[in-house]
Amino acid sequence: MFSYGVGVCAKGPMAEVRCDAAQDGTLQTIQVGCGCQQQGLYMQGKVLGLMTGKQAKTCSSEMSRWSKDAEQKYMGTSAAELCVAIAMKECARLDREQNEMQVKQSVKNAKYSKWKLSQFQATLSKISEQNKRAERVEQVLRHRLTNPTFHYAKIPGLGLVESAKAGSPCQNVGTCKTRCNRRAQCKAFSFNRFSKRCVISDRKLGYDADFSLYIRSSPLSQDGTPFKAVSGLKVISDESEKESGYVTLAMCQNDCVHNAECKSISYDFPKKACIVSGTSVQLGSSWDYYDKGEMLMHTPEEKNYFSPRYMRMERQLQATRIKEAIEKFKSKVVKLRNVRPKVKDVPQFPIDDTSDYE
Repeated sequence: MFSYGVGVCAKGPMAEVRCDAAQDGTLQTIQVGCGCQQQGLYMQGKVLGLMTGKQAKTCSSEMSRWSKDAEQKYMGTSAAELCVAIAMKECARLDREQNEMQVKQSVKNAKYSKWKLSQFQATLSKISEQNKRAERVEQVLRHRLTNPTFHYAKIPGLGLVESAKAGSPCQNVGTCKTRCNRRAQCKAFSFNRFSKRCVISDRKLGYDADFSLYIRSSPLSQDGTPFKAVSGLKVISDESEKESGYVTLAMCQNDCVHNAECKSISYDFPKKACIVSGTSVQLGSSWDYYDKGEMLMHTPEEKNYFSPRYMRMERQLQATRIKEAIEKFKSKVVKLRNVRPKVKDVPQFPIDDTSDYE
């Protein structure tokens, strides 16, 4: 008994081929692998002859003739060559399509990498702009710190001065204000609008409805009253001026009269508290008092710039943004380097058209 079979390549992309693989005149659809091109093998025919032991004793002399007859019947190459030609053409088509897909994907990856690179450059541009803005803010803040501006509350006709000749010459109130702005210890200043003199003070008046300020009159005063009262004001005490409680107004004034350094007293009526102060106050004069308040901010954000906690958070956030942008850039550069168009040379086969063999 003789049996005939056809083996096909099973490696690589599978090409669908319709041909007479069994060489019996019937067209069949078979799957042929395209991964055996290096070996040059697409299909392989095999003939197997079988004989029992009893037949071998009597038929061994006929076996050679039977083998030649089977070879002539089954080992014809015309049908096999047609199948291989169709398989080679189909494999070439699949190879071209695969190359085209790889080229398209490579171009797509390159465009995507280019787009990501542009996005990264845009991110760096934003970070650079933020850095420039931070530098401008720093310059503004340094200028503000060098030349700070504060809010001032004006009380006309009042001055924290010893006498009319106190202080130093000053062109105008703006110059006097600048002097106070540049001194951290300055809490208020007094300006004489006639004599053009400026007095910087490290003490200030407080506003309290429970208090009344009693200004001690000069011994040379001719009005006869030992104190002049101003309701709602007090001299804010420092370490040398302690507040004493549970005393009457007369007792407080008596203590000031018998104290050569006392220039004024502040009395709290509800608490019966007395503050004796060596600060001299001129009332009803050509002096104007300017109480120093908070630093003048041009925008609400500027208050945050003077907050250490806010600036620390801003620096951490900016450092995180820069680090993330750099990491994204590194990963995209690595991917961009690994993307290369993989174009293969498509083999040319001698049989370009198999229509004549069908």
